[in-house]
Amino acid sequence: MRMVQVATEWLSRKITLPPFEIWVEDYLAHPDRYDEYFMGLWESEMARPQEH
Repeated sequence: MRMVQVATEWLSRKITLPPFEIWVEDYLAHPDRYDEYFMGLWESEMARPQEH
């Protein structure tokens, strides 16, 4: 679930998105739609130096 929240926060800085709660509902209902995309996003965020 944390991976979805990180992705939602990152995307929301780039484009207009529905509320996080809507994403959670859809993700829980259809995780296969998101897993590969979010894993790539998660890995790219983890590879970047952390902002302080």
